[in-house]
Amino acid sequence: MVLHQDGTDDIFVTKISADILTDIKENYFDNLPSDFILSQNYPNPFNPTTTIEFNLAAKSNVTINIYNLLGQQVEQLVNQEYSAGNHKVSWDGTTSNGTQAATGMYLYRIEADHFVETKKMLLLK
Repeated sequence: MVLHQDGTDDIFVTKISADILTDIKENYFDNLPSDFILSQNYPNPFNPTTTIEFNLAAKSNVTINIYNLLGQQVEQLVNQEYSAGNHKVSWDGTTSNGTQAATGMYLYRIEADHFVETKKMLLLK
């Protein structure tokens, strides 16, 4: 709206086209995973860092914990909500108290809504 010195005003109306462009590609949703998947860590065996990849078919609350072979939790890598898609996290071989984990076999476990899976990994020094 434009207000003139004589007290009159003009109103401008703009029509916005229904053909709005977005930055989302048409095949974006085709690339989303259809299943929940926990991949084998790499490298495995590892020293000092390994990467864990996981796919989520839907937005989920995710936890990934590292356990020793006695079933004791060594570290919690993830405890948060993730969107659907492909994700990865790294573990540097340290425990929750900041010390270096011992050489040996470890288990990593993902829980994402209804999906739960555990895999083995080997830390070598």
